[in-house]
Amino acid sequence: MTASTKGSEDTTITIANGIEITMAGNSISVNGKASPMPSPFKDEENSVRSSLDIDSEPNKTDAWEESPPENIRKEKERMNTRLWRLTISSNVFFLIGSVFYFWISVLDLRWELVNEGIPPWVMEADDVYTWYYYAPQVEDDFVFNVGTTWVSKYQMLFFVAAFSFVITGALAMARVGGCLDSIMLVAGIFGLASAMTLHHDERITLILNSISVHLFCLEAITVFFRRRVSGSLKFWFWLSDGVFLLATTLGVALSYVYAFNKFNIPLARLSLFTSTLWLVSSVIFIGTAIHMRRHDESFEESLELECPCKKQITATNELE
Repeated sequence: MTASTKGSEDTTITIANGIEITMAGNSISVNGKASPMPSPFKDEENSVRSSLDIDSEPNKTDAWEESPPENIRKEKERMNTRLWRLTISSNVFFLIGSVFYFWISVLDLRWELVNEGIPPWVMEADDVYTWYYYAPQVEDDFVFNVGTTWVSKYQMLFFVAAFSFVITGALAMARVGGCLDSIMLVAGIFGLASAMTLHHDERITLILNSISVHLFCLEAITVFFRRRVSGSLKFWFWLSDGVFLLATTLGVALSYVYAFNKFNIPLARLSLFTSTLWLVSSVIFIGTAIHMRRHDESFEESLELECPCKKQITATNELE
């Protein structure tokens, strides 16, 4: 075996069978094939990192913090798309219900205008005779019979409007899942019951309708004072909630007038104005949803409500 030195750091050792080992710095080569020299402190370094829970690749952690993983981004996009579909569907049914409510108010006003000046005893006698033979009525547009019960166009409009609000509440609950959104659902159910009893018992119909209107007003108050919105659409959310609150407040006042069967042309016009406010509110609601979708804005801000069962409801709860 022979040893020689090449320079100040390279050492070459030649052993039997022509094997030549060269050590240069932190590398060692056998017959010219280099390989890194193991560090005597490597195991100690790894053990220290392990005990301190230090990532051996700190740059990977920095990259994670600076740019979220692709799956998180896709999950947020999927969540926003789901919220968009539920929101626009809920707003569409709210618009449908408002349109039918407006239609009912137009029929009420037309009825008052047509029958202005006719003595009450003539009206009552004519109605009794008409109901007895189940004939079509000028004011109510008879459609068909269900057993011994006749169904009118007015009743069908009332039913469709209430059913639309039921679907609106159900979609809102599916979208957010808070207890506050159940108010709209319950209000619509009472409206359905009121429509179904329209030609059975007028007093029960008025009571059920009054409960429904009060629940709608409670929903409007809750949304107006508990919604937390920021950004460019803050004014439009505030406007739509305020218009809806005004409409439901007037509806509550009119429900007490209906209870005493005191209805005339001025009150019919007020009812039409109330239903117009409902319609305007629904148009603003659906307009804001379309605007947010077109500009790729998050639906989180439109869903943020302070709920008793949940301190704060947001669209990103599933990701937190």
